[in-house]
Amino acid sequence: MEDLDLRDPLLSTAPGVMGGNRVQSSTFLLGARPERSVGVRETLLHGPGALARAVAEHAHEADARVADSWERWRAEFADPAGYEGATEDVFA
Repeated sequence: MEDLDLRDPLLSTAPGVMGGNRVQSSTFLLGARPERSVGVRETLLHGPGALARAVAEHAHEADARVADSWERWRAEFADPAGYEGATEDVFA
């Protein structure tokens, strides 16, 4: 459980919280574990999983900062059976 209440202006501008940034973006990999974290935005979880986080002034900037993690994890773990590349309906 995580709780980050940013309604109090004094807390939201505290160093180490959000500073002048207004947006936090996160992407999670749950149920699988990459071999290592890449960069300062990625954290390996205690169990199988990892997360990547970034803060920025605008949403598109924060999303762009975690996009590399998302793309790498998606390529490695999201489609192990090759369903996304199938030309027929594999669920029929």
